[in-house]
Amino acid sequence: MKAVITGASSGLGESFAKWLSVHQYCVVLIARHEEALLRLQKELPNKSEIIVADLTDEADISKVCAYLQDEKVDLLINNAGIGCFGEFWKIPSDQERKMLELNMLAPALLMKSYIANQQTGRILNVASIAAKQADPLMAGYGASKAFLLMLSKSINVELAHSTKDILVQTCLPGSFLSAFDKQANITHSLAKDGSDCIAEKIMRDVFKNKKIIVPGTKNKGAYYLGKMIPERIMNKIEYKLQKSKR
Repeated sequence: MKAVITGASSGLGESFAKWLSVHQYCVVLIARHEEALLRLQKELPNKSEIIVADLTDEADISKVCAYLQDEKVDLLINNAGIGCFGEFWKIPSDQERKMLELNMLAPALLMKSYIANQQTGRILNVASIAAKQADPLMAGYGASKAFLLMLSKSINVELAHSTKDILVQTCLPGSFLSAFDKQANITHSLAKDGSDCIAEKIMRDVFKNKKIIVPGTKNKGAYYLGKMIPERIMNKIEYKLQKSKR
C-alpha cells in the first residue's frame, strides 16, 4: 500500500507519515525541504520515497501530478498549508496569494490528477475547524479551508455517480502544537495537544470511512456548539479567542 503526503517534513504531515509507516504503508514524502525529508525518511520503519516540491510552483505541482498519474496510490493526503494572522487588509498581498495557492489551488489540482488516474483509493484533505465559521484575524486562511471542505463534499457527490471507488475525506483539526503558529505570526498559541496525538485520532476515523473527521473531544464540542450558537454571538467569541493569540 502506498500513501502520498504533502507537507510531510513537519507537524501533522510528519505524524501521518510515522503512523502510516508503522502500519505497513510505503509513504511518499513531499515538501520543500530536502534535508528534513531525508531525516524523516531515515526514521521511518517501512519503505519510503521523497519528492522535493514547492506546491506554490507550477512546475513542481506538475511533477507531483505526473507521479499520481504513473503510480498506484492508495491514499493521497493533502496536508500542506500555511496561515496568515492579522487584519485582512494589513497582510501583504504576496503572502496572501502564496497561502491561497498552497491551501486551495495545490490540493485541487492534485485531487484532479489523482481521481482522473486512479480507479480506487481515498483522499484525505486537511482543512480546519475554522472552515465552519467566520475566522476573524485569519480571514483568508479560514476561507481557504472552507473552500477545501466544500470542494471535498461536492466531489464526493460526483464520485457517487461515477464508476470510481474513491472516497474523499476531510478532517477539521483545531489548534495543535506545531510550527504553524510561528509561521503564521501567532504569538500566543492556544494549542495543547501535539501533532502525533491528533494524527492518530484522525487516522482511526479515516479507516472508519468517515467523510468529515473532527478529532478530539474539545474540538468536537466546538464543532457542534458552533452549529447551535447564533452567528453574531459566535463571531464575537471567535474574535475574542483570535485576538488573545496576539
